[in-house]
Amino acid sequence: MSAKYQHYDKFAESDEVLFFRSLALKWYRLAKADEPVPANVNDLARRFVENELAEGRMQASVELGFVILHRCQNDFYFLLVSTWQNGNELWESVLAKARNDEDFAPFTFDSHHRGTFCIWELAIVWHERQEFRRFVLGEVSREAYLQNRYRGEA
Repeated sequence: MSAKYQHYDKFAESDEVLFFRSLALKWYRLAKADEPVPANVNDLARRFVENELAEGRMQASVELGFVILHRCQNDFYFLLVSTWQNGNELWESVLAKARNDEDFAPFTFDSHHRGTFCIWELAIVWHERQEFRRFVLGEVSREAYLQNRYRGEA
């Protein structure tokens, strides 16, 4: 770890579930508590995901998943679209938007060994893992799964 790195907490909150055909995506915004995701960026991200699904660039044949719109430093945003596939696998599309970009675009990596989820995103991922497990075990309904969304420090 770099000696310059200083860790701080972020805050996760949920937004309305995004529905597309039979797919339901829980929606999360993740940012510093005093620097939340701006509404215009959140709206842009939602429109982007809806368009990607409508154009077939993201798989819409699955039933459940979640999105993390993560405000990073200097107004850089990750848009992580995760869907539950094959009963027990979490698949992910990684998109990004920098301050001056008009829209989100696929984020590319320089090597096959790459980052996945950061420490802040993992709070949401862990919550979703726990809730999806309850759903596949039949302990909760689809509606109950969709209603139970993470909110808190990350």
